[in-house]
Amino acid sequence: MLIKIKKTDEIKLKMKREDFWKYIFISHEKAKNNNEFIDYLIDILSKKTDEEIFDFEIITFELMRESYNEKLWCASYLVNGDTASWSFDFFRLWLISQGEKIFYSIMKNQDNLSEYINISFETKFMTNYFENENFAFISAYAFARKNNSHNILNKEIIKINGKTIFRDDFIDSYNKKLNEYKRKIGYINKKYPKITFHWCTQFPSSMKEVCPVLFKKMYF
Repeated sequence: MLIKIKKTDEIKLKMKREDFWKYIFISHEKAKNNNEFIDYLIDILSKKTDEEIFDFEIITFELMRESYNEKLWCASYLVNGDTASWSFDFFRLWLISQGEKIFYSIMKNQDNLSEYINISFETKFMTNYFENENFAFISAYAFARKNNSHNILNKEIIKINGKTIFRDDFIDSYNKKLNEYKRKIGYINKKYPKITFHWCTQFPSSMKEVCPVLFKKMYF
């Protein structure tokens, strides 16, 4: 028996993108710092259906794919000082976590990132960083909080050097349910596009061409 798979653009998620951005906006309005922002967002999602929680992660992945380009990677290097793919991932998670207005402003022109930078010129240290790894676990946290309250969290996390770490078996369990949901609705992740780089760290002038304003502000 043949199984007909819907095209990704034909699949209607339970959560709309405008709701995705609205929840982020509301969380920023309430929060005083990133930790509070994360917790407010988890709290909002934990009151939604499992399907909506999974959709939040799907939309996050789609935005990660849409923002995967060499110009943003250059901007990421200039502010975070690392060319590693994981650093670029955390940068794009930060970008999404800032909300719709900032996300699309920097997507349109990577140099707009310069508007959000504070630097201590005496020490040449940045006073803020542009990574948000925790945003990747929003849906998993929300799912755990919603299902069986905090019991799953208390049971499945450990602390290392004061930092909370998820055990792999919890993540595996969550991902299994997420993948079951994707199969149910016929959703297939698209691969990241291939990137051709026109800049490299060995030739600073190449980065200046990609991000002239950001380069002038950040490159010492």
